[in-house]
Amino acid sequence: MDGRGNSQPSPPRPSLAVLTKMHRWPADCTDPPEPSPLASPPPPPSSSPPPPPPLADSCSPYRAVLWLEEYLRHKWYKTLLIVSHDREFLNSVVTDVVHLHGTKLVHYSGNYDQFEQTRNERLKQQSRAHDAQEAHRAHVQKFIDRFRYNANRAAQVQSRIKALKRLAPVPSVLEDPSLAFSFPQPAPLSPPLILFDNVAFGYTPEKQLLKNLTFNIDMDSRVALVGANGQGKSTILGLVTGELTPSSGLRQLNPRAHVAKFSQHHMDQMPLAMSALEFLMSEYPGKDQSVYRECLGRYAITGDMVFQRLATLSGGQKSRVAFAHLAMQHPHVLVLDEPTNHLDIDTVSVLAEALNDFQGGVVLVSHDERLISLVCDQIWVVGGGQLKFYPYDFDHYKRQLLKELQL
Repeated sequence: MDGRGNSQPSPPRPSLAVLTKMHRWPADCTDPPEPSPLASPPPPPSSSPPPPPPLADSCSPYRAVLWLEEYLRHKWYKTLLIVSHDREFLNSVVTDVVHLHGTKLVHYSGNYDQFEQTRNERLKQQSRAHDAQEAHRAHVQKFIDRFRYNANRAAQVQSRIKALKRLAPVPSVLEDPSLAFSFPQPAPLSPPLILFDNVAFGYTPEKQLLKNLTFNIDMDSRVALVGANGQGKSTILGLVTGELTPSSGLRQLNPRAHVAKFSQHHMDQMPLAMSALEFLMSEYPGKDQSVYRECLGRYAITGDMVFQRLATLSGGQKSRVAFAHLAMQHPHVLVLDEPTNHLDIDTVSVLAEALNDFQGGVVLVSHDERLISLVCDQIWVVGGGQLKFYPYDFDHYKRQLLKELQL
């Protein structure tokens, strides 16, 4: 029975999205049976609406988001207020969007895609109305200026002056600052750039975390690593970059290939007392200052921002400095570990465009469905100490997860 005394679940109340993250997952999430990538959690209690189960960091980030989506859509019948940077999550869950722009809150009906479409239409209409009013104002002012000192037209002039004063101005459209990323294009190299042959790895000799890793990474690779937390995704990234050494097997890197990694813990690794400019100069010394500033500018770190201490920058700005740090390495392969953690929706789209323009290889770990769908054409599932190549695309993988969740 709901709060109003109804015996049946009431229709879902409005879900409002106030455009950062809300990604949590059930504590009872278990490792998947092979060969299925993930297993279903126990169904929630049958009461309506059932209380959410305890939530903890214990299963794959993407599955956690998907579980939460399904729970909120089908099991939560009360008003919901969400702040998130996950576009697909908002599209799936919310019924209304409240957009904070400048100092005003503006309400839109529908999910995020509908909000974006409606807002763009409103901005176009506002722009046309503003232009029409300015043209009308200029026409009237021209008449006033022409006949201001004509005694026969004095009444008409005064009438038009008063009309202009009464004319409520239509504000011009204030566009949000635009972003554009670009990674330097690498010189072509013959495949494979990175070769793994029967590689195994363990932090102790007694327990092997990963085994039988056999794969190639080339300049046209677009790989998403998926799987439960603790199964070895970040470890595989460390093996790819050479930060970790295999316990056995062959890892071979083309000696001319450069591999650059974006770490999800990049903010902990930055010298926060330095500015963005000083950071790049210390990491890659000996270049003209214009080289560092041009690289930072590719990621919208411009003007006085290059001189600000890193500690004063927002999470998204620090992430853009980290992308500039990657770009300075002129990589052939980009290894990205949760690159969207501090990026807003628009910046994720800009990052996807930059990665699609990049002519080197990409290996990605992310919970962001949109980024994976836009960038990656290979899905590698990590679980049970092994890596398996998923034979279909990410949309198919998502449908399988939904079927297995059976929430």
